[in-house]
Amino acid sequence: MGKFPFIYTECNESQGLDVNILYKTVEKDSKGVDLTGFIKTVKGDSKGVDLTGFLKEVKGNSKGVDLTGFIKTVKGDFEGIDLTGFIKTVKGNSKGVNFTGVGKYVGGDSKGVDITGLGKYVGGDSEGIDLTGLVKYVEGNSKGVDITIFKYVEGNSKGVDITGLVKDVEGNSKGISLTGGFNYSKGVEDFLIQYGTIGNYVKEKGKNSFGLQIGLYNRVGNQTFPLINLWGIKNISKLIKNNFSKKVK
Repeated sequence: MGKFPFIYTECNESQGLDVNILYKTVEKDSKGVDLTGFIKTVKGDSKGVDLTGFLKEVKGNSKGVDLTGFIKTVKGDFEGIDLTGFIKTVKGNSKGVNFTGVGKYVGGDSKGVDITGLGKYVGGDSEGIDLTGLVKYVEGNSKGVDITIFKYVEGNSKGVDITGLVKDVEGNSKGISLTGGFNYSKGVEDFLIQYGTIGNYVKEKGKNSFGLQIGLYNRVGNQTFPLINLWGIKNISKLIKNNFSKKVK
């Protein structure tokens, strides 16, 4: 363990206010306010306020407010407010408000508000509001509001989506999906409104669902419809009643 005032710090645990021009390494947990010019490494958990010029690495969980110039990596869970200039990776769950310049990787679930310049990958479920510059990929389920160019969901999708070119849902969709190109969903849960400038395709609509498709080419199962397709109007009252009953319970 060692320290050269305002140049670098190597310590077992950290608590309070610390300023280092080069780097800071903490063997266990870090709590407090840290200003680090280049690299901060925490081998335990990190909690507090951190301003790091280049790289912050946390081998445990990270909670608090972080501003990192280039890259932030968290091997556990993250919760808080984060601004990262280039890439952020969280191998656990991510919860909070995040602004990431280029790409964000979440190995677990993602919940909160995310603004990402280029691409976002979620290994679990995604819930909240996401604005992603190019592509969002979700291995689990997606719920909330999404604005991106390409969106791919391996599970189910619920909420409102605005997609520049393509939205692909391999599970069931519920909500509103607007795209400048093409919409695809394997199935429908309750109701689905699709607008696709080129077209929309639902593989299996479900007998108790309601749906509206608007686009040059619309398809449900093996049936195709030009410009507009509407189904399940008789199911609307039943869907309203069922959703109301769920909320009451």
